[in-house]
Amino acid sequence: MISATKPELLSATPEATEKGLGGAPADFWRPWETLSDLERRQYRDRAYVMMLQGIPSSPQAEEMVEDLLTRVLVPAKAATAVGGVVKPTSVQKLRTALGAILGDLLAATNQGRWAARTTKRDKDTGKAIKGTAFNDAKDALVAASLLEHVKA
Repeated sequence: MISATKPELLSATPEATEKGLGGAPADFWRPWETLSDLERRQYRDRAYVMMLQGIPSSPQAEEMVEDLLTRVLVPAKAATAVGGVVKPTSVQKLRTALGAILGDLLAATNQGRWAARTTKRDKDTGKAIKGTAFNDAKDALVAASLLEHVKA
């Protein structure tokens, strides 16, 4: 949340800029490295908190989750699994985590905000998704250059 004691942050909020793809500010899609410290702080302060409670709600969304799961997440998990075999329960956990992550990322993007979530494995991330499944899915998406992870 942006502090009311910092008027310079409030004067140049991303909402005041020209809108780009998905209703996000036009500069929303710029790489992290090209943003100024002030811009980074603004996006961080306004970040959408990922609750990880969403699920795919259409056949197209389910198909997209399955496609990313089979092309990206399962191979990444198999690379680190003992014997290169991913258990069906792990696949289900990854599927659930991926659906929730994508839902939150789409919600954040629709609002023109970054998404934020703790990556500590011991933190409870919701009823269906635990920290390990979230981090495994996030790490696979980052490794495939489909997601940019910025440490706080």
